[in-house]
Amino acid sequence: MKYFLAILFITLSIGANSQGTWVVSELASMPEPVTNNAVAGAMLNGEFHIYSFMGLDSTKLWSGIHNRSFRYNTATDFWDTIPQVPDILTRIAGSASTVKNKIYIIGGYHVYQSGNEISSKNIFIYNPDSNVYTSGTDLPIPTDDHVQCVWRDSLIYIITGWSNTGNIPNVQIYDPTNDTVLSGTPIPNSDDYKAFGASGVIIGDTIYYAGGVNDSWIFTIQPRLRKGIINPNQPDSITWSFSSDSAVNIYRSAAAVFNNNPIWIGGGASAYNYDGLEYGTNSGVDPLDNIVQYQRSSGLFSVDTSIGLSIMDLRGVVQMGNQYLIAGGMDTGQVISDKLYWIEYIITPAISESGQSLADIHLFPNPTTTTFEIVAPGLGEDSRWCIYSAVGELMRVGRVNNGSSMIDTEHYASGIYLLRVDTEGGIAEIKFIVAK
Repeated sequence: MKYFLAILFITLSIGANSQGTWVVSELASMPEPVTNNAVAGAMLNGEFHIYSFMGLDSTKLWSGIHNRSFRYNTATDFWDTIPQVPDILTRIAGSASTVKNKIYIIGGYHVYQSGNEISSKNIFIYNPDSNVYTSGTDLPIPTDDHVQCVWRDSLIYIITGWSNTGNIPNVQIYDPTNDTVLSGTPIPNSDDYKAFGASGVIIGDTIYYAGGVNDSWIFTIQPRLRKGIINPNQPDSITWSFSSDSAVNIYRSAAAVFNNNPIWIGGGASAYNYDGLEYGTNSGVDPLDNIVQYQRSSGLFSVDTSIGLSIMDLRGVVQMGNQYLIAGGMDTGQVISDKLYWIEYIITPAISESGQSLADIHLFPNPTTTTFEIVAPGLGEDSRWCIYSAVGELMRVGRVNNGSSMIDTEHYASGIYLLRVDTEGGIAEIKFIVAK
């Protein structure tokens, strides 16, 4: 029995705010530590998987840059190794995006033994079903440490970034259907917009990207939020604007969407080289422990600090609803991580009329094999429970009977599940593992 999963499934921290709680959990470790790796998600055989491509190993040396690739099954909490990216040169600082369940691995840079670097123009297409890579058309302008995001599951926007000798204002738009690269309206040719190590998302028809570093000799972070409004009838036409805010003084963070607002997870507050040492001073940079959110309705930023996860050097995050998975990265002390973190936002449990906290709900055994019991003294017959799979599929519903319920999991596959208990007083959610 895979009871070792219980050790891997540790809740690290709970950081509360006025409406809910960010919860960070640790899942199965990656096959090896890796940072600056391109990360994406896709379906395979009806189960959602996380993919990691290329990156830097724990040596933090030029020779530790590689093209190795890994795959994680969210249903079984298991990693395996897949064929490496078939590039002649190893790469870091590339990005991976999923369109129609194929993964597009774009850009990045190679470091030679001499210390010289070369940006990549390569696009590789990974098919999860066949476990095979094919080559896409080259980018006209090689780029690394760029912003990469997807519009309407159809076009991939590759915005600014570093190209061999400096930051570029180019917006390159890859069309997977036709294997072509379009030229989008460039960002203004100024440090307010140009950056490497920025990150962003597209919500509706608007691009949001933040942070990143200018290309002056001291490589200063630019605390800017840039917006690009895409013309849906002519998606290569973009109207650009920016605003400044110290909240987005971030470098190599992970961008995602929360409640229809852009968020940025972790990152560093100073610019650093691939070894985690600050440009100019050669001092170690440590990651931020926060999530920055931009409220689109008000134009204001909020920062959740001390969420219990300090991580930087990220080239992507996999999103499943309001759940986010981060694979690898650089931890405090510039330690390369082999961790897979599950971050989710849980509505803070309320107090029921009986005075019992809805957090006082126990589930055992956990992990389980064939059955488990919900024990929640004080909850009445109106308390309903639901079980969801790791990809959000509703598996089963029922009601608490006199403060407890026995649940049969004999026919559940091994993996991670979510138990949700709803009452008039509020909501409680508990993750559990079926291990067979």
